[in-house]
Amino acid sequence: MSQNLQIQLTESLDMKDDFKLSDEKLIALFQSGDINAYNELVERYKDRLFNFVLRYFNNADQAEDVVQNTLIKLYTHASYYKNVAKFSTWIFTIAKNNALTELRKNKRKRAMSFFDSEGNSIFDKTGSYKLKNTTWDEPDYVIDKKTKELVIKNDPEVKKFNVDHHSLNEKSLEEKAMDKFDVNLLNKFLDEIPENFRMAVVLRDFQELSYDEISKILEIPIGTIKSRINRGRIQLAEKMKHFKEQK
Repeated sequence: MSQNLQIQLTESLDMKDDFKLSDEKLIALFQSGDINAYNELVERYKDRLFNFVLRYFNNADQAEDVVQNTLIKLYTHASYYKNVAKFSTWIFTIAKNNALTELRKNKRKRAMSFFDSEGNSIFDKTGSYKLKNTTWDEPDYVIDKKTKELVIKNDPEVKKFNVDHHSLNEKSLEEKAMDKFDVNLLNKFLDEIPENFRMAVVLRDFQELSYDEISKILEIPIGTIKSRINRGRIQLAEKMKHFKEQK
């Protein structure tokens, strides 16, 4: 660890959160070549991004893949970040775009699942699947499917990170809610409300982002954001109330 960042991080452990290095300071350090700043950003955001992306898929494996790609893009495209917006806005926007891209891929895969790139059936006359010889370019990173750890090749200083939604360093809002309401039911009800309401509620109430940040991430006006959050909260509250009345 560079001496400068090591001193600052060590000092921040003995101070209140208000005095720890900001995300914007860390990305600036990483842009200057400090790999430990990147590792710190990964630790801060990997679980927050997972909880956000999961709302698009309701599938942990797909959500983890999207988060991995987002954190890789943070590594490879850090220079694209300009200090005119909050880092959280920038990284959540990347995650959102990656999630939407993956959703489009899923739709195309479902539509083309029975045909190859030339429009021919993927099954032979006996009904068996025809597997063609295929080659792939070697990726710039390796993901251990068992541990879900990622290592970027040719850069051994990059710490491996694990997107594990069961091991948050700090309690999320979902976990805090467990004292009053089962978190699995909360997730279930969230998934039942319309996606446009759900994403706004998650960014505001679970990720605790500002209206301005959410507006930039979702690319819709603040007035619309507030309306969606209110309507989403109402629908969620009604579902929770109905469930309690049925118990």
